[in-house]
Amino acid sequence: MEMGLTAGLDVPKLSFGAKEIPKKEMQKKDESLFSIEAEASAKGETSLTFTASRGIDTYGAFLEFKADFDGMDAFVTVKAKVEGGDLGNFETGFENKKINVLPAKPDIINQRLYIIPPIITLRRNEK
Repeated sequence: MEMGLTAGLDVPKLSFGAKEIPKKEMQKKDESLFSIEAEASAKGETSLTFTASRGIDTYGAFLEFKADFDGMDAFVTVKAKVEGGDLGNFETGFENKKINVLPAKPDIINQRLYIIPPIITLRRNEK
């Protein structure tokens, strides 16, 4: 039997306003309007996986429990856009860039619990 638990965090988009400066307010007469826009957002995910099994070995019947930490990832988006002015028009940034915040760690719990001792003990051939 396997069961998982997932948690997430989502930071809404943060936008930084655009500002336009009219030509008449510029110091140089040959400059035109320009605007700057930027936005950033992020979300994170992490999960745990739980596993239970049963079996029999030479020590008896057992239940086995395991838990794995599947790591923590962040997905980040950053964009910027400039239009007009001496710089010209350009856009830069990235979208949903995956950043591994914490690596996965298997077997954070790995426990075998014997519930019934062996009924028949295995012996070597005796003369």
